[in-house]
Amino acid sequence: MKRLAVLSPEARLRDLVDMIRQHAAVVLGHPDPASIEPERGFLDMGFDSLSALEMRNRMVAVTGRRLIPMLLFDYPSPVALAAFFDEEMFDKQPRGIDEDLVSASAADLFDILDQELETPG
Repeated sequence: MKRLAVLSPEARLRDLVDMIRQHAAVVLGHPDPASIEPERGFLDMGFDSLSALEMRNRMVAVTGRRLIPMLLFDYPSPVALAAFFDEEMFDKQPRGIDEDLVSASAADLFDILDQELETPG
């Protein structure tokens, strides 16, 4: 996974999709990862709850991250799962935080909090 960090976002996403397709092919017993369509739903491919757990376990081993058992149901295709991994592992911007807050000083943050907590008087 470390080698992905140096790739462009497009190349990284493509490699993540390819990796997911390779593991999905093994779990489903397909001889070729090309048989796994990137945008096709995992359930439409034939995944059931047991094979979805097997796939999740493979993703845990590859990524080194704790992943929910419902992973394939929350991210229902190779493309969706790759986008999730890309955001979780390579997104440098803290999620849900305005850029102004990232560069704000402690004093600025306290001023913002004070403004938020003021009651109209």
